[in-house]
Amino acid sequence: ANSFGLQLSATSLFGKSKNTKNHHDAGYSDIAAYALGLVINYGGFSIGGEYLDNGRSLEWNGLTGNDSGRLFNVGVGYSYDRHGVSLGYLHTKRKLGRNKTTNFNYGTTKANVGALSYDYKLAKGLKLYAEGVAFQYKTSSTAQAAAWKAATMASKDAVGKNNGHAVMLGSAISF
Repeated sequence: ANSFGLQLSATSLFGKSKNTKNHHDAGYSDIAAYALGLVINYGGFSIGGEYLDNGRSLEWNGLTGNDSGRLFNVGVGYSYDRHGVSLGYLHTKRKLGRNKTTNFNYGTTKANVGALSYDYKLAKGLKLYAEGVAFQYKTSSTAQAAAWKAATMASKDAVGKNNGHAVMLGSAISF
């Protein structure tokens, strides 16, 4: 009933970027990333975390001092009978780097995300859940983020500063 469990994970990813020289003749770096994780269970309790480092994966080579971001997350949970509750936190940081041509420093971006969830098992394979999430995204400055977006042609990045909350209700079916 109070069994002890330990789960470890190690993941790496490597790849070559192809046909990327069309971006200001600098191209993009190859992919090299890794992640390490740990989950410990005892009875109805669990605690876990993970660290991920993307290195310079697919970063524009026209920059120096940049990276594709690092993150860590931690979480705790408890389940009893049909009920489950968990609390988690995630932090990321990415160095946008300095432009090799203009010497402009684009600064950094950071994200902090917290989540609290509750689920109720109605039947085998059927759960109802509620989750609340709060997030905070920061850049060194919105102007730096906008300049980075223009220089690197990263149309979906560099949103500047942003804070928010979300509440989700739903069901999960598994078989």
